[in-house]
Amino acid sequence: MITCAWDVAPTASFEKAVQTHRFTENEYLVDTWFWIARTHLKRNDPAQARPYLEKIAASEVKYEKKPQAVEMLQKIA
Repeated sequence: MITCAWDVAPTASFEKAVQTHRFTENEYLVDTWFWIARTHLKRNDPAQARPYLEKIAASEVKYEKKPQAVEMLQKIA
């Protein structure tokens, strides 16, 4: 898989911003975690995706893609 610098850099910057701020969990934040995890999985980096998928699975926020996130977590476990 070819990874372009323009693909990785924005994702890394956005991910760092999400990690350094304190947010109240809500559907938008959980959705952001989902897409960050999915991006890591598409780059074949399950170790980076795992923490986000675990956060989604443990979250009490009602999220429509939660079953999909749990399934993704089980596949990489």
